[in-house]
Formats: sequence, structure tokens, C-alpha cells
Amino acid sequence: MRKRTGLAASVVAALACGASGADPAPTPEPRAPAPTATRVDTVTVVRADPAVERQLAEAQLRILEQQALIADLQRHLDEAERELLRSLAKIQTSATRAEAASAMAEAELALGSLRQANGPAAEVSRAEERLRGSQEEFGRLNFGGAVYLANQVKALAAQRGQLGVGDADARPDEIAFTVPLRLASTARSNVRDGPGTTFRVLFTLEPGASLTARSHASGWLRVADETGRAGWIHQGLVTSRQ
Repeated sequence: MRKRTGLAASVVAALACGASGADPAPTPEPRAPAPTATRVDTVTVVRADPAVERQLAEAQLRILEQQALIADLQRHLDEAERELLRSLAKIQTSATRAEAASAMAEAELALGSLRQANGPAAEVSRAEERLRGSQEEFGRLNFGGAVYLANQVKALAAQRGQLGVGDADARPDEIAFTVPLRLASTARSNVRDGPGTTFRVLFTLEPGASLTARSHASGWLRVADETGRAGWIHQGLVTSRQ
């Protein structure tokens, strides 16, 4: 009887030890943080048409070429004018001191009118340069040269006067052509009250209409047709007329 009781106690003790030595409950693994949304800005790269880039480069080269040509022509013109003044100083001319003084006085008046008319700064500067040259030639007793340069000043002022400078529709940025241009419209075109598409349309030209342009401003031409109607047309709508 004692043996059974001891055996039972041993079994109970063994069960107790097994219960106390059991593995602990598993620890849950930490959760990974939820991914956060990241904003990515997309940049669209637009590649220019190689043909367009080539045309732009060629146009820039042509502009540089024209600027160089104009500068070269101006140098030749200035040299020819200096040679003319030297020739006038060497030869006997019909110009007298009184005639030269009178021409210079008229040139001063013409320069004043050009300034009052708000002529382009380049024209005013050129007229001032011509007047100073006239005064210098007068001081050298080159009366023919003084008259020549004084007449240049008067010609600049007269050229602006042909454009109606001083009238209500005159523009300070308007530049006169050296000579009137004979043009023709290339398409059905609107002639406007000013140099821009925001100005009202005065009349419409049919293709091939004959025009005469005397000045330009901001890519627009002041023109008149054969009936005397006048206004502004974009330079892209006209071509040279023989």
C-alpha cells in the first residue's frame, strides 16, 4: 500500500515538474512599419526639332552677316564723305561765307524741329553730328563742306516731316526709310490704324495691291495705296514691287 502511495506521489511530482518546465508562450514578432507614400515629380523633356534649331542658327548667322555688311557700308560711306569734304576744301566752290552761315542757321532750326518731333535718338544724334561737322568745316573756311553737311541735317528733318511727325498719329519709334519702298501685298491683308493687331482695321487690300512705304516701326510698315488711303501693314504681308 505504501508502494502505491509512493508511486502515485512520484507520478504527481513528475507531472508537476513537467508542467513547470513547459516552454513559454511565443512572443509575437514586431510588425514592420507601414510604407509611406512618396511623391515623385515628373519632368517632361521636350526636344526641339533639329530642323527648327538649324533654321534658327542659320537665321542668326544671316542677321550677324547683315549687321557686318551694314557696318562695312557705313564705314565706306563715312570715308567717302570725308573724301568729299577734303575735295571741297581743295577746290574753289561757289559757296560763300554768307551762304554757309545761312545754311548752318537753317540746319540748327531743322535740328530743333527734329528734337521737338521726338525723332528716333539715332536720327537726332546723326543730325547733331552733321551740324558739328558743318561748324568745323566753316571754321576751316571750307564753306562748300559746311553747306554740304548743313544740307544733310535739313534732309534728315525733311524726311521725318514727310511722315507727318508732329501729327496726332505720329509715333516716336517710327523710322523713315532713306527712299520710299515700292511694295505689293502678297495676300488679302488688313491695313490698320497703328502698328499692331490691336489697332482697328481701316481697309482691306486684295493680293497684288500696289503700296508705297515711307517708314517702319516694330515690324510694321506705314503705307499708302494708289488711291491715297494710308495705314499700317505687317511686313510679312508685302513683297518688293518692280
